[in-house]
Amino acid sequence: MSDADDRPRYGERVDPADLMPARVEGRPAPGYGEYAPAGWVSPVAPVEEPEAPTTETDVVQDARRGGPVGTETRRPQVPRTFDAPPPTGAPVPGRPPSAVRNASFNRFATMILLAYGLYDVIRGALQTSAFVQTYVSEFTSLGYLRGDFHNGAALHSVAVISAVASVAVYLLVAIWAIRRLRAGKRSWVVLLVTGIVVNLATGVCVVAVVMNDPSFVGIASAPL
Repeated sequence: MSDADDRPRYGERVDPADLMPARVEGRPAPGYGEYAPAGWVSPVAPVEEPEAPTTETDVVQDARRGGPVGTETRRPQVPRTFDAPPPTGAPVPGRPPSAVRNASFNRFATMILLAYGLYDVIRGALQTSAFVQTYVSEFTSLGYLRGDFHNGAALHSVAVISAVASVAVYLLVAIWAIRRLRAGKRSWVVLLVTGIVVNLATGVCVVAVVMNDPSFVGIASAPL
């Protein structure tokens, strides 16, 4: 019997020991390139890679290629991360604006001061002609003036300048206060401080004109 007759035929049951490189019972091991016998299982199992899930995009791509759906190896889906773009522009100097703790009080006080300031500006503009007489009578009743008052023209100029300046300052400060109110900042303090400064400046000018008048007797000579 030749070596060709000892080789396993197609469909013949073969002992796994016969497949070892060493000869068993005088039969040679299968040569390189020969078919393995039926039912033979490799002692080293192949490593199976897990298949990635088929997505809708893969199904559409397979359908466009004309091939069977889901036959190609799918790549594992990696979750996408979306990072925010870096900030652009130069940073604004200073501390960031913070919201006012009591926003309702800030709004209420701002509206009250705006209304009072508007009333005071209109009243001052309408009473410019009576400004001199009002202040002269007041200083006379307090005992600081005796006799005729001679600086009436200068006091009238103070009244006109004060009325014009009050209107301009009120418009500017009102716009500024409303912007601060919308931005959530404290706005009523701006109106209050501005009103105090304007009234104080007007009072200083009036006192300076009165003290330079000949009818002014001095603070020490005035009755307490």
